[in-house]
Amino acid sequence: MADAKKVTVEVHIVKDSTKPPPEDPYSYWMETKDNKVGGGKKGSKLTFNSEYKYKGFDIDFELVDETGEGFLFMDIGKLPNKDPDPDLAPMWVKAIVPPDNSCPNREFWPEFTATKVQQGNTTLKVHNANSYVQEFKFAFMFSRTPHQGPYEIMWDPGGTNQNSNATMKSPLVAVLVVVGVIAVAAFAAFKMGVFDR
Repeated sequence: MADAKKVTVEVHIVKDSTKPPPEDPYSYWMETKDNKVGGGKKGSKLTFNSEYKYKGFDIDFELVDETGEGFLFMDIGKLPNKDPDPDLAPMWVKAIVPPDNSCPNREFWPEFTATKVQQGNTTLKVHNANSYVQEFKFAFMFSRTPHQGPYEIMWDPGGTNQNSNATMKSPLVAVLVVVGVIAVAAFAAFKMGVFDR
């Protein structure tokens, strides 16, 4: 199996004059050309499909701030015990089970983790382990003071891991394969007269 697949996803922020106060006066979307995560589409959800060929995904989220206001990804902070600091973080993440579609709130999910902020806080590197099939929500935090916070605006898109990075696609597939092998062997034995008729 190959290493993690490298993917680039643009994250756009634009002013939106159609939103009256006190609503967030911005609109957001993601865009990627990579067909493993839904290439060619603008939207608010990523679908990760490794086709069982890669050990997850290494994603570069590249911020495209079209507001002219200087928003950046927040820094990655650590608490004294080395856990991620939810108050100084570029992203929160939570696994969800539909119909729950609630946003993450100061949560971190080890399957989809921010690893580094680069290029003057315009690029956020994230590793998606893609270990199992799972829906999830993540929230980007943006600030004009990214090294100290607090975040000023937040956007919460979603994602789906469609498959795992294991060689066998799922436990169900493994069971079906075993059942199929047994059925074929039993049919062959019957045809050869091993069983009494």
